[in-house]
Parts: sequence; structure tokens; C-alpha cells
Amino acid sequence: MTFAGGMWRLLRETPDFSPPAFRQRFTGHVSEDANTIRGVWEKAYDGSGADGSAAWEKDFDLTYRRSR
Repeated sequence: MTFAGGMWRLLRETPDFSPPAFRQRFTGHVSEDANTIRGVWEKAYDGSGADGSAAWEKDFDLTYRRSR
């Protein structure tokens, strides 16, 4: 996980204890007022790309909002 320049990134490159075996990543952008993070989760299965690499596909959008 990294957080820099208003961007939050999570990356899971290798399968773990959870089947099926796929990669995951999250990229979230923090708003200028720091009250909202809008992001997207993506997944990729090995060999799913045209060249045999992992092709990333959108899994779902996610928005965090600061509660008052």
C-alpha cells in the first residue's frame, strides 16, 4: 500500500489464501478538500491479456466520504 500525492494505492500481485487466484489493485484519488476519496478496484487473471499477461478489468467503484 502506498499513499503519495493525493493518490492511495493497494496492490496484491500474488494469490494468497483466497481462491480463485487473481491479482487485485485499488487506486483512489483524494479530493482537494480531503473529504472524499474516489477509487476503483480492478482484478486480473494470469494469461487473460492478448499477449498472455494479466489484463486488468474493472471490478467496482468505491467512494469514501468523511462523516461530519
